[in-house]
Amino acid sequence: MSTARRLRSCLRAATAATLLAALAGCGTWTHPTKPASAFPADRMGCEQWAVGLYPVALVQRLVTPSRQEPPTTSCRTRDAHTTCTTTPGAWVGPTVATEDANASRRESAIVQCLRSAGWTWKLD
Repeated sequence: MSTARRLRSCLRAATAATLLAALAGCGTWTHPTKPASAFPADRMGCEQWAVGLYPVALVQRLVTPSRQEPPTTSCRTRDAHTTCTTTPGAWVGPTVATEDANASRRESAIVQCLRSAGWTWKLD
């Protein structure tokens, strides 16, 4: 998945403030009664729950369609004599990207799970 497409998906899945803070690395998850060291285990539990709801679903997305490149002609003149060379056009196949169609839904579910477990995102 391209970085730009993943970012658009994440923006739809999470609140803009939470996502921007997470991307910038200027915040942390906190819990009123648990130490920070408990977060990885809680996150893992939420990830396992979310992947059950939204399993990995790889799909291919067309990035660039196939196309026919046009022929090119180049000419050179030397001593009043012109020589031209034409190269035929070429068929260029499509470019596709493989991405997880459920990635943004899964990440949103993880955030929802963490919040329901009492974790909150705090900006530094």
